[in-house]
Amino acid sequence: MMRNGFAILFQKHRCALSARRGSFLTYCRTLAVVFAIVLRPLLAHDSPEHVIEQLTELLAREPAPDLLTQRAMHYRLLREFEKASGDIESALALRPDYYPAQLERVKLLIAEEKYSNAAAAASASLALRSDGEQRFVLLSLRAQALSTCGRHTEALADCSSLLESRPDDVEILLLRANLRWRAGQLRQSAAELSEAFALTGAAVLQEEWIETLLDCGEFAAARETIEKELSESRLKSTWLIRRARCQRGDAVRNDLARAIAEIDLRLRPERPDLQLLLERAHATALLGLRAEAERSLKAAMSAGANGICVARVKAALENSH
Repeated sequence: MMRNGFAILFQKHRCALSARRGSFLTYCRTLAVVFAIVLRPLLAHDSPEHVIEQLTELLAREPAPDLLTQRAMHYRLLREFEKASGDIESALALRPDYYPAQLERVKLLIAEEKYSNAAAAASASLALRSDGEQRFVLLSLRAQALSTCGRHTEALADCSSLLESRPDDVEILLLRANLRWRAGQLRQSAAELSEAFALTGAAVLQEEWIETLLDCGEFAAARETIEKELSESRLKSTWLIRRARCQRGDAVRNDLARAIAEIDLRLRPERPDLQLLLERAHATALLGLRAEAERSLKAAMSAGANGICVARVKAALENSH
């Protein structure tokens, strides 16, 4: 919110100085409006409902695209999508090329799970944009929307464009790995993840690289890193499950039993950790404990789990027949 607010402030300031329109009092009033909607809520920790009330008061005096966009964002956070959409359309009716409103429309469509529409809205806005930062944000959102609605080739093309300007962006690198996995391009993904980890040193990329090596049966390549992490990590359940995937017979059962025992000690029934639920689902699926695995997976998905981690557990369940 602060970032958007300062962007609005800068834009209004630049327009006032370059175009030299309006009086000094009008300019001061504009600054007061911006500070009212940006800084006061931050300092007071206002709720979205309270911010909406403040914005509604301001809009009654002067309908403006920036205020409408801010209110739409808060309606979106409250999942009042119809009201948010109305504000976005009003903002764009006042100023069709207003970037924050175009961006908020894409975010709103994603929140509504209208992914094809979100991709189309992002494309329409991209056609009007030359600013590098604005294009990066829109391309990122379009890639996510395309990925979610199964248009993997198009999403991968967006990832390639994004990585040309920011080759070390961990979120985009993970999105590309997700898309490769869904497209069945496991070996290519493993090679890219190895390079990405060498470039960034991000632990999350290392973990996804090891998982992908295991997915495509490259157990020897994964084993050295797994053993190293097991010797150095205080919490071992994740790496025990990975080592179990490299082994056979009693060694598999021993590692998975140790992993489940550790997970059960760390799980809090009143507030279970999503990652631990997924780990438990994976370990029990690999042991062939289908009912337990399905319960843990259902709980994890209810808590918001999705993506490759869920797909891996489901694959393990399919193989447990």
